[in-house]
Amino acid sequence: MTQAEPTCLRKNIVIIGAIILVAGIVIFIVSGFLLVSSASTELNAVGTLSATATLSPGQSMIVANVSSNEFAILGYQDSSGSPLQISATGGVFQRTGAAHRNGVETFVVVVGGASGGTAVSIANNQSTTVVLHYGVSTLSNLSSLAAGIFGALAGIAVFIIGLVLLIVGFVLKPKAGQIRAAAGAS
Repeated sequence: MTQAEPTCLRKNIVIIGAIILVAGIVIFIVSGFLLVSSASTELNAVGTLSATATLSPGQSMIVANVSSNEFAILGYQDSSGSPLQISATGGVFQRTGAAHRNGVETFVVVVGGASGGTAVSIANNQSTTVVLHYGVSTLSNLSSLAAGIFGALAGIAVFIIGLVLLIVGFVLKPKAGQIRAAAGAS
């Protein structure tokens, strides 16, 4: 074995590690774009709050029907500035919080559909009539979101593998026996 062989092996490991590292970065970036574009498309209806309704005290209205394999995201603002009563018949819902938007509190609710479907309704639990601005986005095709998340995780894993190979290639030194054998052979 010549001295050039261990050096060539180290060089090849560094090159392979760098290629895998760059591939991991590319996979992560492409997956991130897929994730952001699909999420922003789905959430656009929630963010615009384009629908308007007026609810008298005690009055309710259905704002979405969610199938068993769907999720709905409901965003709303009301003239009282207080959270209204949300119900999801047969479904599971989670009030995720509120955020200030243009000086008004925007409330967000995520609803998971149950077997046979779920009707999502808003009821005015205030003592005065409220004007309601809301938007609903139903997520029925979660495959693009899942692909984006999986791709981002895969990109991170590939990046780490490339980084490990790169470090090993730089740190790897020929064994003392290989150096003596190479020196004796020349």
